[in-house]
This record gives sequence, C-alpha cells and structure tokens, in this order.
Amino acid sequence: MLFRLGRIYDSHDDALSLLAWLQEIKRNPQLFATIPDQVQLDEDLALVGKRDPLIKKLICLRGNFIAHINWEHTAGRIEIKRDHYMLTWEEIDLLIARASEVLNRYSVLFNRSIWSMQIVGSDDYKAILKAVRSDLKRWDAKNAHEIRRATGTPRKVASKKRKER
Repeated sequence: MLFRLGRIYDSHDDALSLLAWLQEIKRNPQLFATIPDQVQLDEDLALVGKRDPLIKKLICLRGNFIAHINWEHTAGRIEIKRDHYMLTWEEIDLLIARASEVLNRYSVLFNRSIWSMQIVGSDDYKAILKAVRSDLKRWDAKNAHEIRRATGTPRKVASKKRKER
C-alpha cells in the first residue's frame, strides 16, 4: 500500500503521479468541459507537492525503505518506528483521502464521473436489517392476534403481558 501511495505522490518530472497530472491540467485547461478553478488548482498542487510535510515523509519512507534500500540507513540500523520516516495510520488515511478528493475534483470536471472510496452496496445490510425488523413486528402482531383469539384475552391485556416480558 505504501509503495502505491508513494507512486501517487511521486514528485519526479517523469513520474505518472498526481502532481504531474495536476501540472498537465494547469497547462491544458481547455480539455475540460468546465474550466478548473485556478486558485483551487494551485492549492491542490501544494497539497500533493513535495513541500508538504506529510508528502515529504511518505517520499522519504518510500525512497529509503520501500522502493529502494538506502544502505546508510540499513547499516545504521535506523528503525522506521522511531525515526522521522514513520507514518501513522491516520496520516496514511489522510493521504488516501486527499488523493481521492483531488482526483474526484478534476475527474468530475473532465468526464463528469467520480471514484468512490466505498464498495457499491456496502450499506446493503441496513436494508436487510430493516426488512427483518419489519417482518419480526408483523410476525409478533400475528402471534399476538392468534394468542388473543385462542385464549379469548382482550387486546389490551395481551399487549400488556407482552410488554411485561
């Protein structure tokens, strides 16, 4: 995951990265159905550029430990958890969210589509639970009616006994 995230935020001129993509957008705004906001574009370029401290940390981690091995660090026994290369899960989540937000901002302007960070149907379980609850209520009402009919108990008494359980 960190390898791919590092590629997304790579700042080399020949890299196929978010930074290179935004630079191309800046050079070719005529390709968009709606011209991108230049102020927002400049802000996004700063967000994905190597001057951002979080990006700098990611690129250093990728360049020294993930994509390449920096023998000075390896021989010196630098531990990722204790030095300045460490990324927390929150920082990783932030980098992923940032990339997704920037990608969607310009994708919408270019071809009117967005990329979701969720699986389609990820909340289907809510509809299933709602249906199960509805069926349980209907089943309870049917059973209460049959109990009343079988015992000859008035409706209010039967529902009162049910609430006492």
